[in-house]
Amino acid sequence: GRTTALIGPSGAGKTTVINLLLRLYAPDSGTILIDGVPLQELQRAGWLGLLAVAGQDIDLVEGSVLDNIRMADASASEQAVREAARLAGIDEFVHGLEDGYETWIGPQGHRFSGGQRQRLGLARALLRKPQLLILDEATNALDTELEQHIRHAIDEHLAGCTRLIISHREIAVRDANHVIRLEAGRVVA
Repeated sequence: GRTTALIGPSGAGKTTVINLLLRLYAPDSGTILIDGVPLQELQRAGWLGLLAVAGQDIDLVEGSVLDNIRMADASASEQAVREAARLAGIDEFVHGLEDGYETWIGPQGHRFSGGQRQRLGLARALLRKPQLLILDEATNALDTELEQHIRHAIDEHLAGCTRLIISHREIAVRDANHVIRLEAGRVVA
């Protein structure tokens, strides 16, 4: 239920940490423990079912806005999708579109800005109601005020959710309970 921030310059190893947590890589040495249990001993599908990731590069697919957010949970109600979009700060924008949530997203979602795409990806992650939410530069295309508004909405809605925020911007992680600074693949603070 707390927030840990990983900060550091590009190439410091932040994405590698995420890939280790997603079990895309196995550690060369050492052990990652989840509540005292080695990560490699957890059933991968069960582990991945507990978390959601929102990043800076969001893949949108051809379909409606509703379809794109619902990718996280195909059985989610439209109300749940709208709530996730509200928390991600994109609901008002979507309502302003000609067809609202039924607006068609073309190939790769090029008609949406980087910040709009990030907020759609964040809504997708929030819809999962994860126990661990990983935000990998997930708000770097947003202005500071909107980013803080979204962060507070997430904190209120997902109070028991553990959050891992990855950023190279220290302002994005100022409310974190723990801050870990990486440089050249090593923890330096």
